Amino acid sequence: MQNNSKYFIVIALVLALMSYVITQDKTPEVSAADTLLIPELQNKVNDVDGISLSQGQKSLDFYKEDGVWRIKQLDSFFADTNKIAQMLLSLRQFELKQPKTSNPKNYAKLGLAEPQVINIVLKSNDQAFADIDIGKQALKTQGTYVRKKADKQSWLSTGQLAIKLDKDDWIIKTIVDVDSSQIQSVSYQPTKNVGFKIAKQLPTDESFLLDLKDESKQIKSSIDLNTLANGLSKFTVDNVMSNVALDELNRVNLITYTLFSGPIYQIGLYHQDDKNYVKISVKNTDSLTAIEKQLDKWVYSLPQFKFDALNKTMADILEDKPIKKTEKDN
Repeated sequence: MQNNSKYFIVIALVLALMSYVITQDKTPEVSAADTLLIPELQNKVNDVDGISLSQGQKSLDFYKEDGVWRIKQLDSFFADTNKIAQMLLSLRQFELKQPKTSNPKNYAKLGLAEPQVINIVLKSNDQAFADIDIGKQALKTQGTYVRKKADKQSWLSTGQLAIKLDKDDWIIKTIVDVDSSQIQSVSYQPTKNVGFKIAKQLPTDESFLLDLKDESKQIKSSIDLNTLANGLSKFTVDNVMSNVALDELNRVNLITYTLFSGPIYQIGLYHQDDKNYVKISVKNTDSLTAIEKQLDKWVYSLPQFKFDALNKTMADILEDKPIKKTEKDN
């Protein structure tokens, strides 16, 4: 009995010791917010009204005004809302998974030192609530090296984020989109050549007509007047030009699109030093969006094919009628 008693006492001591060890080694619970790179984005993503991006000598500042994102460095031109939303939603999913170096001398190995590092500052009501550094993507995992600016500790986080700091990558490229069915007339006023005008009487008319008074001319067989009314359809630009003075540019054509509903779009085409520019102004803008009403504040650059498609003169669409032979000629 004594041996059995000693045996049970030993077992009790071992169990008590194991219970103590397990209790001491228990990992404290970590909330989801503690593992997120930017926990505030969980309930504040729609409240973000300012974003600053910087990398090396490049920087971009976005701000939201009346629900519209703008780019400070481009005279407050409109930013692509979809790209900004995609960036914020990606940042929202970044989770801190593994601590890395806290020695600033080793940040460069993770892409968290100048000039590689990308710094992102998020604001709400003009107050910064996140200031983070984005480094390299990890080679062996689908993660990214990150660091909160106020903390020396760097981390391997989940998620990936590709960011370019070229202004042209962030602008709205399609600035006008008007279907040709809405166009009542299109007039061309080239600077050095004869212009012309095509028009419909009713929106239901199938084709545009040219008022051609010269009976010795005819429309070229390769020309479809209806295609000339497509100039405002998905009107895209290469980029927005800041600090461009129109009086220093050579205007080559002025195209006026009149819509059945009232708005009038004027497209000024300019050419200077092998570069193509366009200026857009809109009249009767009551039914248009806030963006369309402000298009005349900027000058845009156009790709060559778009410039050529718009820049038409009378000589481009007409040709001489063939001379009919008479009996005397035979």
